[in-house]
Amino acid sequence: MVAFVKKAFADGADAIKAKGDKGMSQLVVDPYAHQQVRISDLAYGFIEHNGEHYGQLVVYYRLSGLVPPESRPKK
Repeated sequence: MVAFVKKAFADGADAIKAKGDKGMSQLVVDPYAHQQVRISDLAYGFIEHNGEHYGQLVVYYRLSGLVPPESRPKK
């Protein structure tokens, strides 16, 4: 699961890099709000939402007596 999530983030970062600064200003239709938004705003919303889920996962780890992957000592 961790490998899948890391790959998903890497793929998202690659897509953002491929768009470049100018491409991030393009307008697209938000699939949830059904209105036009800049790609940069849509990407920011996805990143923020993922941060909320990460926060929930950290709580689940800690309540289970585990250390979240990002809090573990680096090898």
